[in-house]
Amino acid sequence: MPLTDKGEKVMAAMKKQYGKRGEQVFYAAANKGTISGVHEGARDMSRSACLERFAQNMERVHVSGHFRKKKGKK
Repeated sequence: MPLTDKGEKVMAAMKKQYGKRGEQVFYAAANKGTISGVHEGARDMSRSACLERFAQNMERVHVSGHFRKKKGKK
């Protein structure tokens, strides 16, 4: 996936700081969510957004092979 201008600047800085491993450190940070907005067209999610989506999915209860929303919760 192509990098944005921000992504190119951050990768160049990491290569300067970390040498050969700079690219590896850059992608590890991007995958973890430490840096965002570095890939064009990517849906960057902050950690809080990921946790919010996870919590929404956990509101479902598995009942006899089907997922249903818990009663009494919106």
